[in-house]
Amino acid sequence: MTDSQEVKNVSEQQDALELNPLYPEYQAEHHSEYVDALKSAIGSDKKGKLRNIAISGTYGSGKSSILEKVVEDFEGVKPCSTKNISLAPLASCCGNAERRSDNNENRHGSKGPTDDFSTDTPTNRIQREIVKQLLYGVDPKDVPLSRFHRIHEKGKWEKIGFSLMTSVFLTMLLGAFFGDDLGKFGQSLLSSLPFVDKWAISPSGKFLLGYVVLLVLLFAASWMICSYLLKSNLKIGQVNVSGASLKLDQGVDSYFDQYLDEIVYLFEKSKIETVIFEDLDRFESPEIFDSLRELNQILNDDPVITGERSRRDGRTIRFIYAISDAVFDDQCIKASEETLSEERRIGAFSRAKFFDLIISVVPFVSSNNSHQTARNALGDEITRIDKVGDLLEDVAGFIPDQRTWITIRNDFIMYSRRLHVNLDDKKDEENTLGLSAAHLLAFFV
Repeated sequence: MTDSQEVKNVSEQQDALELNPLYPEYQAEHHSEYVDALKSAIGSDKKGKLRNIAISGTYGSGKSSILEKVVEDFEGVKPCSTKNISLAPLASCCGNAERRSDNNENRHGSKGPTDDFSTDTPTNRIQREIVKQLLYGVDPKDVPLSRFHRIHEKGKWEKIGFSLMTSVFLTMLLGAFFGDDLGKFGQSLLSSLPFVDKWAISPSGKFLLGYVVLLVLLFAASWMICSYLLKSNLKIGQVNVSGASLKLDQGVDSYFDQYLDEIVYLFEKSKIETVIFEDLDRFESPEIFDSLRELNQILNDDPVITGERSRRDGRTIRFIYAISDAVFDDQCIKASEETLSEERRIGAFSRAKFFDLIISVVPFVSSNNSHQTARNALGDEITRIDKVGDLLEDVAGFIPDQRTWITIRNDFIMYSRRLHVNLDDKKDEENTLGLSAAHLLAFFV
């Protein structure tokens, strides 16, 4: 086999390496214990007292993977019973807004009287995002009385029903005022058709068929008008669409207060029982937890949701929070710390009482097993490269995170293809930099 053929075969093997995704992936050997514990706790809560649950763990411990499996299991039993609220995109926006506010304050010395930051607090930004994801995360058919009109396409049967009701109503209305004229019109129309005369139709039958023809014509006209209006941007009966935007009225402090009736109505009409909040801990705003606990209490006190004023079975609305261990740092207070005021001490301990259940997730990747984690993430094709084993022995303990190793693998694969770095160090004339595979991997590590 010639050198060019060997290089070609190596290149084909290299192209066969697939990129690994970074999204959360459920691993039964690491996550099943927490999933079973959460489902068992909820299943045994017959009185509905378990309403605020925390899944606590460090970054990369598998909280999202656990919750995805819980949602999958819940949806398998009761479809549309869970709602996931992700606040990760909002974290960077809040950080940029705070930096702009600090810059303005530094330039001007203090906020001027015309600056309106009173309602643009981190807690209000979080509440606005939660309200938005709740209201726009349900089917518009389930909440027909909502003030938030969303763009959604009508189904074929909805168009048929609307056109049929419109045509029947117009036929009855026109028949009440112009009954004789419409009957004669239908009679003359049917008489003009040659095949009708061959049928032995009585004059009263022709009179009735005239109404049927009118109904068909009105149905066709209603269908065309309905299709045109739905495909165009024309809005009927909706002059002011400002209700579709989320903003606070004068004198209202929070978005939960502003849209409380919408939120309660949404839970009354939908099948949602479990709401999962992710990335709340990124904002360092403990006030949002108090607001959510209060909202949960209001929802569980609603007689329609509990089934007292509804034919549907009662439900318990549960909030599950994926948070980091850092949220509970203030609970560890030394008794000898005299500088800590009594008010702050009480507030720190009360934060521990916020949740009805806390499930702590122990990271399955640590400095002790990070070497094996790195080998599993990189794959056999890469770990078999000469000197890579020694490299992992030296650096794996400093990177105890599986997703980081997956990112290193993906970057290595793409760069090795572009730079023509062969995995087995076969000489490639297009490798102008002269890099070996081990050196390229070390660069990313």
